[in-house]
Amino acid sequence: MEQQLSQALHQLDWLKKQVFGSGKSEKLDKSQLGLGIESDETPAPEPESIPVPAHERKPRAAARSKDESYGHLPVKQSHTIIPDEVQAEPHAYEQIGEERTYELGITAPEFYRIEYIRPRFRLKGDKAQPPVIAPALARPVQGIASVSLLTHLLLGKYVDHLPLHRQAKIFRRYQVSLSEQSMVRWVARSAEALEPVYNRMHQNLIDGDYLQADETPIQVKDPDYPKSQTRQGWLWPISVPGGDVVFTWSMTRGSSHLEELLEGFSGYLQSDAYSVYEKYARQREGIIPLACMAHIRRKFDQAKDETKDARDILSQIAPLYRIEKQLRESEASTAQIEHTRQAQSLP
Repeated sequence: MEQQLSQALHQLDWLKKQVFGSGKSEKLDKSQLGLGIESDETPAPEPESIPVPAHERKPRAAARSKDESYGHLPVKQSHTIIPDEVQAEPHAYEQIGEERTYELGITAPEFYRIEYIRPRFRLKGDKAQPPVIAPALARPVQGIASVSLLTHLLLGKYVDHLPLHRQAKIFRRYQVSLSEQSMVRWVARSAEALEPVYNRMHQNLIDGDYLQADETPIQVKDPDYPKSQTRQGWLWPISVPGGDVVFTWSMTRGSSHLEELLEGFSGYLQSDAYSVYEKYARQREGIIPLACMAHIRRKFDQAKDETKDARDILSQIAPLYRIEKQLRESEASTAQIEHTRQAQSLP
């Protein structure tokens, strides 16, 4: 009975973490950053001092003054405030200095028209010839949207998370009424125009020998579904640390999309423990799967209260975390991080 109660309590604790805690998130659980394993059976070893190659540490920058922080901004308004006493008797006073204070202002978005004038000409000596006029300039999209407006729409939608219908409402405050249908077409056409850039970024990643891959669920509206319901789709990003990140979209989490996404790639593929990645690596030559330490440690962390084996494994993982912590605190360079890992983190 006691064993059953213990198992039930453990399952309840796990369920709480999945529903309310960080168990459902792909982010690293903060509890996993702990280096010691508290247990009566296996006390945590004392942290060892792990040497990190010496390097010049960048001095911390001193706190910047307001003049230094905002001095690059133009002064659009300047007000000189004269004391009442001086205004009453200006000839009785002389200026011996001044104090300056600042406020930070902002100009609301300004819409304006860009006008292109194409004069029409005809030959003076032969008026029977058709008029001559310069061809219209090519536009990125059909309609009145300029490159600056398209950039504003894309940044608002994909960087500031402002849906197009919300941007349309904001624009109306400035007496500019834009059709949401037109904005949708402009965004789609902009994506088509940027596709060569995306293709180049994607190919650069595929040409490398190391990739990180993941998939993230996103709820989306589908015109074939009732308005109150959504469907689940998936964003599939691939990236390299400090380099490009490419996102693709799929309504499936199956292997077919991964095969298309990584076509032509050969090298190290790092991912979580999702079975699709393991299957992909098994079925293809030249793919070397790499696991994620945070995902590996998470399972043992969940089992540490139930088995001594889990606590033993956590105690073996802890030195790796100490090494990474000291590297972060010492602000080691990329080369120093690689050297330290090769020297101290390898099995």
